[in-house]
Amino acid sequence: MFKPAILPNERMPESGVICSHIDRVHRFSKELSQAQIITQRRGYLVITGFYQGKEIFIAYVGIGAPSAAILIEELIEMGAKKIIRVGTNDSPSETFDPKIYRIESTEDAHFSSQGTEFADPRLNQQISKVADQLSLFVEPRRCAHIDLYYHEHSPLQFAEAPLKTLEHQQTLRSQDIQLRDMESACLFFLGRLRKIQTACLLHNVRRHSVEQEYQNEQDLELELQCGRLAMGAL
Repeated sequence: MFKPAILPNERMPESGVICSHIDRVHRFSKELSQAQIITQRRGYLVITGFYQGKEIFIAYVGIGAPSAAILIEELIEMGAKKIIRVGTNDSPSETFDPKIYRIESTEDAHFSSQGTEFADPRLNQQISKVADQLSLFVEPRRCAHIDLYYHEHSPLQFAEAPLKTLEHQQTLRSQDIQLRDMESACLFFLGRLRKIQTACLLHNVRRHSVEQEYQNEQDLELELQCGRLAMGAL
């Protein structure tokens, strides 16, 4: 008998959004009716409520694949069948382009044994349908998994294998894979393994450092559009 360590031992809504920024979870939860905090154990945060009449959850899963996997596994065990990640593109950029990306696949030479993990096409199709209803342009893109924020900024300093990291970056650029993310490969892998529908939406954000993520109202509005799109597609 499975007994969760983070979630309460009761059935969860079948659909929800996961984020790796706890303030994003609080902001999205304001869009819910009858919102209530389900757990805050060990730094995780899960809120349930109703969006457009459907019960969903919004969860903070921590940063990176290992942290995310712990709560994703529990959410699946407790009834989750559709999970959409909403996050930011972690690729370093000198310019800001206000875009939302629907991730088709995540390339990962380390986390996944098959090298590429894919979003569920049915859930991506639903995202596209809702995006049309909201008059949002969402660009389908491939993504690359990263394990920490800093290795692409300073690979010779932070990477365990600097030359291999540089070669990997060059390969990704040659394939026009510009987006970076720390959690989607894990989500897609668990979705494939556990036979649930998973997807990921990333948006660009203007920032000067990891801590300075949001610089103006345009950034927050783009995040909210992304959140509404995800919640509406569930």
